[in-house]
This record gives sequence, C-alpha cells and structure tokens, in this order.
Amino acid sequence: MTFEEVNEKLSPGGDIISIMSNDERKYIWDLVIRVKEKFGVPPRVIEIGSSHGGTTILMQKAGAIVYSVDNWECGQREVFKANTAKMDSDKGIIEFEGDSRDLHTKFDNSFFDLVLIDGGHFDPIPYLDLVNYAPKVKQGGYLLIDDISNSHPDGTIGLIKWFSDKWGARFIIDKYFPFEEASYKFIKLLGMRRIT
Repeated sequence: MTFEEVNEKLSPGGDIISIMSNDERKYIWDLVIRVKEKFGVPPRVIEIGSSHGGTTILMQKAGAIVYSVDNWECGQREVFKANTAKMDSDKGIIEFEGDSRDLHTKFDNSFFDLVLIDGGHFDPIPYLDLVNYAPKVKQGGYLLIDDISNSHPDGTIGLIKWFSDKWGARFIIDKYFPFEEASYKFIKLLGMRRIT
C-alpha cells in the first residue's frame, strides 16, 4: 500500500481512528522508508502506547516490524486487534501487554531504529519512558514523543527533566509539529535523532 492509501484509512472519516495529522503521519512514514532504504532490511520500531492501532498500522505498512507495548488500561485492545486485522497488519506486529516501566528490560539497548513514546501521560510515566526507552534507539535512529505540551503537562515536565539528564544530550531535534487549539499552542509530536 502507498502512503496515500494508508493515510486515507486513518484520516477523519476513514476506517480507523488516528489523532495524528496528515503531516505527522507522513513524517513517520518517511522515517520508516528512509531507514528501510538505508539498511535494506525492515526497520525495528517500538511503540509505547498503541490505542486504536492507527500509528502501529502506519509504521507496519511502511515496512517496519512493530513492537507494540501497551497495558490496555485505555480499554481499546479489542479495537486495536480488529483494526490491525482489518488492515492485514497483525502479522507484522509483535505485542507486549503490560506496563512500559517493566517491559523495557525485554529489549537490548541500541536495538530499535525508531522508538515512539505515546503511553502514560501522568508523572512519572513520561519521564520514565524516556529514561527507559531512549537507550533502546540505535545511533542514527529516531526517538518520537507524542503529546508533549497539550493537556498533559507531565509530558512536558518529563521531557525537560530528561533533557537535563545525560541522555538528552545524545539526541538532536529532527522535526516538530506545532498545533494550535483555541487560545494556546503546543508541540504535538517531537522527532529527535540519536547522534551519539
């Protein structure tokens, strides 16, 4: 499938709920394609927080092997399963059910080409997800963080705290997506590349 075909399924009015904008989805798609073309193998991606499965499907259709980590407290596991099956993506997804703060030990450091953090939004989870999963990104790989500073201020606080740690200095900002709603602006998605 092409990006346009997948995006149509994920856009408002499509078959599958996806809160990301078209530009955010295209950025993630292009990252997966770029890594796949560079190394000639399917990129390994881990997504912390999978909800309805829209981004999971997007990355799998772009050619990634997607590791999905979710505790399913959002109550969307059956929706996720139905959506990934509907898009024939379920075979390219490896699921881990449980708390991200426990499951990080299952993965070696520098194992993933791309890590997407979109799990728990309340302190201390955003900070701990960064601490636990940033080391899993291989050098030259990407760390994406969703919902930085909207109605989830703990994500912003966790990011600032993480940047003050030694790990924050190992990444540079690749791209970010501002979003404006009512009377405030925030960053919806932040993409960073690991440099050391």
